[in-house]
Amino acid sequence: MSAGNPKQKIVLGERDMAVELATGTRQLPVASLPDKCIDWIEQGRRGMYNRLLQKEAPEFFSAHLPVVITQAKEGEFPFNCSNKGIGYVPRQERLSEYIDLFQETLHNTRGKPWQESMAARIEAMSQFYFDRDAVDYRAMTGLEIFARQTYQNLEQTPLAALHFTGCAPEYMSFQLNCAVEVIAEDDPRHTFVLLARTMFEYDDFHIVQPQYPFAYIFWISEVVDKTPRQVPTEKEVSVHGGMRWSPEASQAVERAPGMIQQFIREQIEQYAADKGVEEIGLQLVQEARQVLQGGEERDAIGPYGKIFAAVDGSELSSAAMDLAVRIGKGNGSELYGCHVYAAKLHDQRFRAMEGGLPEKYQEEEELEKQRDVHDSLITQGLELITDSYLEHMSGLCQQAELPFTGISLEGRNWQELVEDIEAHDYDLIALGAFGIGRVSRSLLGTVSERVLRRVRRDVLLCKRSEGEEEGASEPPGSDKIVVCLDGSTRSWGALMRGIQLSRTFGKQLIAVSAFDPYFHYTMFNSLNEVLTDKAREVFKFEEQEKLHEDIIDSGLAKIYQSHLQIAEKVAADEGVELETHLLDGKAFDKILEFVQNTSPWLLVVGRIGIHSDEEMDIGGNTENLCRLAPCNLLVVDSQYKPSVEYQAEATVTWTKEARAKMEIVPPMAQGVAMQAVQNYCLAEGHTIVTGSVLNAAIRDILPPEAIKRMGISFEDEDRESQEKIALSFSCPACGHVHHGSRPQACPICDREGSEFKLSESRKVEDGVVLDALGERQLVWDPACLAELDAVEDEVQRRQIRTQLEKRALTRRVTTVTLEMFREAAGLAPPEPVWTDEATTRLERVPEGFMRRAAQDTVEAYARDNGFLEITLEVAEGGMGKAREKMAAAMRGDKTEAHGRRGSGVVEGDAPGESAAQAFDWDAEALAKIERVPPGFMRTMTRSRIEEWARQHGYERITLQVVEEKYANWGEGSDRVERELEWSQEALTRTEKIPDFIRPVVMREIERHVKESGAEHVTGEAMARFLETLSGDGQFHRTT
Repeated sequence: MSAGNPKQKIVLGERDMAVELATGTRQLPVASLPDKCIDWIEQGRRGMYNRLLQKEAPEFFSAHLPVVITQAKEGEFPFNCSNKGIGYVPRQERLSEYIDLFQETLHNTRGKPWQESMAARIEAMSQFYFDRDAVDYRAMTGLEIFARQTYQNLEQTPLAALHFTGCAPEYMSFQLNCAVEVIAEDDPRHTFVLLARTMFEYDDFHIVQPQYPFAYIFWISEVVDKTPRQVPTEKEVSVHGGMRWSPEASQAVERAPGMIQQFIREQIEQYAADKGVEEIGLQLVQEARQVLQGGEERDAIGPYGKIFAAVDGSELSSAAMDLAVRIGKGNGSELYGCHVYAAKLHDQRFRAMEGGLPEKYQEEEELEKQRDVHDSLITQGLELITDSYLEHMSGLCQQAELPFTGISLEGRNWQELVEDIEAHDYDLIALGAFGIGRVSRSLLGTVSERVLRRVRRDVLLCKRSEGEEEGASEPPGSDKIVVCLDGSTRSWGALMRGIQLSRTFGKQLIAVSAFDPYFHYTMFNSLNEVLTDKAREVFKFEEQEKLHEDIIDSGLAKIYQSHLQIAEKVAADEGVELETHLLDGKAFDKILEFVQNTSPWLLVVGRIGIHSDEEMDIGGNTENLCRLAPCNLLVVDSQYKPSVEYQAEATVTWTKEARAKMEIVPPMAQGVAMQAVQNYCLAEGHTIVTGSVLNAAIRDILPPEAIKRMGISFEDEDRESQEKIALSFSCPACGHVHHGSRPQACPICDREGSEFKLSESRKVEDGVVLDALGERQLVWDPACLAELDAVEDEVQRRQIRTQLEKRALTRRVTTVTLEMFREAAGLAPPEPVWTDEATTRLERVPEGFMRRAAQDTVEAYARDNGFLEITLEVAEGGMGKAREKMAAAMRGDKTEAHGRRGSGVVEGDAPGESAAQAFDWDAEALAKIERVPPGFMRTMTRSRIEEWARQHGYERITLQVVEEKYANWGEGSDRVERELEWSQEALTRTEKIPDFIRPVVMREIERHVKESGAEHVTGEAMARFLETLSGDGQFHRTT
């Protein structure tokens, strides 16, 4: 390796360059990359960035890793080939701009987990790579990592060829013949290349190296397109099934290796046949490739082209008709109205009751007269009624400028409706949920239910009419559409229909996903009472129970949360904002509760769910919602599947040894078990599952007795790790429980691990010991049992008890407390009550901000320790915590001043009160706040800045807003009147105190100094004051 700067061997001109070779100086032309190459490289880079953002493992990035071919002076084979990471270099005038951008990005993302900072890194790289005015397309660049054969060859002969090759079906290939400039670390271009690599330097993507002594600038002299081509023919190529291919389409496929050509042809021909295409052109080949590689077609669900409404003159039938017209207007639909009258039924019933007519109607003449009247009713009256119903709908369609067809049918109403629907290609069926025979106890009309069960179309059930409640034009909550997701194709179809209707009517779109983590516990509890010892042994009852309790149930939460994450991406692609909610409990019950609380305009559900057979008429949850939901419903039979790139992706790589160890898990549960291990790795910050990581995950996921029963052993077990105390932490947002050390982040909802709450078994006075599943026992707080017994509904009481047992066992605590009951029952914890002595103590704190802060800290201390009453002792304990934090902050002690590292939130704060959640903070504003000592001071600084933002009407907190508030504080600090003389050392120490609290603290310090008999505030006096704060002395004294 050469020391210092390499010898300059290239002199660049405007159109050519002078290259120093062993044979003398040569003049070579300077060329630029053609657009075809640039497009291909950009496409590959965008694809890689998308995979990284979707947390997919990066694939071989051919547009970044060409073969670099260099030439040696001697040898039988004087050429060296190596794959190297090659990228762009900026134009000279833009070089410093992107060096600054990359340095700033690395500074802002330093210390953050790789996945958390991924988006920021990609954004910075994209600003450069996709700005064609910034890139110098005459050159490409790369770092030299090893400085071996390639470097030695270029030192002797600074010429190289870069050979790029792409993948099917285009098989893009081109060769760049270049003169190579070797640059050292003091060159700004080397700085740029090194920064670009550092942006993506982590083990799964790049090998991290200690140093990169040299970089290369490949100045392009010649571009050779080596993309393989078929010799053109004049005739079209005829292939299987009589399908014809254009020459361009055939050439696109024939670039593929012979062994897979036939497979590609068959896939494209099948795609063409499905679309009804008989001749395959280049455009269809490209379209098929996009679909076959990227998943189902995105536009598989079109608008409602034909809408059918059943009318019978009832209030809800009219509402269904009105809504059908409104939807039709938004979709440009054809409208069909249908009324069925039962003439034969009426005639049969009249004849059957003739024998029961009064005597005067039994005379032959009078009887014939009544028969004529009834026949007139059947032949003319029912037709007139039908015409009236259809005429009304015709008028609505005419006003909306929509085509309308009226249909009159005679026969049994539901049967005729079903036969007509099945005979035609209607897209949407609109029905009133009840007909004219509705009674108060009706849950769903007979005709509507029979039609709903038998047709395979989207069905709109109107359960309330416009203006039904309190004379309003639309019912309360009419701005919302709620879609239910369970991962089935029909639930995704419901999402797409919800998106379409949201755009049509300008409604807010909400998606909910509900899973039941308590079902397995209830099921095993039931089995526990009936299984014989022999059956338990065959069924492996204890192992199955533990597997479901600790792995499968938590895996469900991740699965259903992923449905919502995919839905957000699909909705964003469609330009619709989506609000999401993850619900836990019996699906239809939790959804019904959500609907009752939000009063949506429309509830959209799939006809059948993820666990239903195709032959099922309607899913159980959908059936219950159709009966019980108090709003309009759209039952969707349309099916949709999001693109493959949006499906739940694996974010963790497994070694072969780790995969082999997973064979101990029963096959039916291996998928969910692997997901549970991956969740553990995400929480712990691992990206690769090795044998040791898997051992640690199993020990933390499964209790020791389950590990023993399943026969799991750890031959390479770390004895020291066994001796660690296993703790349990629960996520405050989604309830996920993590065992072991405090997690870095929640694998379910991405909540920061610093906000997880430690689950501990609290001491219970006079506790009641009750049996739980699996021969375990729990100690119940008598107050909790009293609350449970007070629940009047027996089913609800049993459900709450099941949930409490499940949560206690999952969190690995041995007690069930009143707080847990309130959590399970959805009750807010009561606010702690202050005694008179505690209130008097609080009033000794200076009034205003200091007192409010002290009150918040004491109440948080009480809640965290389970105190429902704040006595003088509790108040002193809470204020002691506050004094410790303030003293540590004033000392600049970052290890004691904060409750959670870098969070800026005092321990015990409610997560929902965090400033970052109340307002949208930009990165610069957050960086400014991070300079405030963490803990009490930073939390209060954030609070005051948010208060300032609210007062001045800011919706987003930027650096400018923070600076404005700081300036406001500065004005207040400048007006502080000091009564004593302060030494420079003492004044310097006060600068660590935030401006908004500095005047109060300085007055306290002066009072402390006066009480000691001194007349000057010195550094020594400040030290004594700090001792008072951290010791037993009282900071808050009566003024």
